[in-house]
Amino acid sequence: MLKNVQLLQSSKDDTYGAQKAATDAFAAEREAVRKQFGEHRQLAKLAFKSQREIETQLQLDTRIKTTFSGWVSQATAFYEKIGTHSSAMIQYGVTETALQTAQAKLLALMDLADQQTQRRGEAQDNTEQRNKAVRELDSWMRDFYQVARIALKDNPQLLETLGIVVPSQV
Repeated sequence: MLKNVQLLQSSKDDTYGAQKAATDAFAAEREAVRKQFGEHRQLAKLAFKSQREIETQLQLDTRIKTTFSGWVSQATAFYEKIGTHSSAMIQYGVTETALQTAQAKLLALMDLADQQTQRRGEAQDNTEQRNKAVRELDSWMRDFYQVARIALKDNPQLLETLGIVVPSQV
């Protein structure tokens, strides 16, 4: 039982390490994609400042969403729709290739988000398994100590070899 708890603890540590690495990768990429989207969006506002229909299609007339899912939805819609208007962005140094690359990075970011969520779930599952094994070991140890106290009632000082502190009897 102890070996099982130790193995589960090691597995838990490994999965939390993987989860933290996935979180760090996701956070770094999210910041890069968010910055690039912000720049593209600002330049699109300049390019289409007098074209209300396009501003609405690209959601340039709304605030950037603060939730990840809202922001991803908004960025996805922007990159899907700006392709038909990319010629207007060239005057600001944003090529169609740059927009396609940004869209690909956004898709990769969504994959990283999924991986991070999956790693978090695995880590939580491993923690639950480890906790269950610890509870089973604790229960077994309580029974063991109780049997040991009964078996060694005539010589209680031997309980200390099991780690049970017994007051000295003089």
